Amino acid sequence: MKNLFSFLTLFIASTCASLAQCVPAEDMQQSAPYIYVDGVVTGPSQNHDLPTVYAGAQYEVVLSLLAPTDTTFAEPISYDGLEITEVVVDTLFIDNVLGLPAGLTWDNDGEDSFVLAGQDACITISGQVTNAQVGTYPLTVKVSGAGTAQAFGSELVFNTNDLVARQNVLDFNNYSIVVELEQVPGCTDATAFNYNANATIDNNSCYPVILGCLDPLAFNYTEPLNDVQVDVNTDNGSCVAIEFGCTDSLYTEYNASANTEFNPSTCATLIVEGCTSSLYLEYNPVATTDNGSCSIEIQYGCTDSLYTEFDAAANTNPDNEFCETQVV
Repeated sequence: MKNLFSFLTLFIASTCASLAQCVPAEDMQQSAPYIYVDGVVTGPSQNHDLPTVYAGAQYEVVLSLLAPTDTTFAEPISYDGLEITEVVVDTLFIDNVLGLPAGLTWDNDGEDSFVLAGQDACITISGQVTNAQVGTYPLTVKVSGAGTAQAFGSELVFNTNDLVARQNVLDFNNYSIVVELEQVPGCTDATAFNYNANATIDNNSCYPVILGCLDPLAFNYTEPLNDVQVDVNTDNGSCVAIEFGCTDSLYTEYNASANTEFNPSTCATLIVEGCTSSLYLEYNPVATTDNGSCSIEIQYGCTDSLYTEFDAAANTNPDNEFCETQVV
């Protein structure tokens, strides 16, 4: 015999997309007079939450039911003036599921919402709710039943619908549905570049803020690699304008502010250091850059003391042109 409060074995099979018709779970432990939630035995005196409903998302849960072949009432039932304590079950009827939030409905696995003794059946709770339904909803599964009972040595037909009182004796109401706010997947890290203030569940999509220049016309712009983990996504004011010119300091055309070469390059004359003034003895005609080596200024005159035109201050006498008269 089974106690009234475990008259059904209930197994929550799954939550998934909508089905046209539910199918009883195949893995119910049919010999166990307990209620199963997600494969775990739950006590008949405890309250249990069905899988959470999220606003805005399609919901479905299949409840698989196993009817006992007999049951024992926790307290005697008055039936036609007789006290009934034990019933041999013939049929249990699933009449209704009360307490569902707006947007959810229930259905059974066929046109008739009943289950014969020792047989299994299922009901489906499905639909979609809004944020307005957020909260906890205690449920009552209305069940009626028919069978036979023994009284004073006689067998009589028993139907809970014929009871004057306690017609809810077969109902079970130790389950609830919890509705939570709509789940919005996204990045919930406030320091990430793609932080979504509206996201309620993190989907591991966060990527960092990466500072740099975002102007494709700038000298220091970097072409993206299409990788959010390394590509610059936030301009930090570091862009540098392109300035064309010779960028090689070994050439006289070198421009210290240039960052981009012309094509062809404007670098043409290699730097050769030396004295670049022809007024000095140190003058280097191939020098392009004066290095301060000019020190002795050219003084033209006769540099030969054997001539009467000799000039002691002179240091340059091309082809001895300034010396004419030899000393005798």
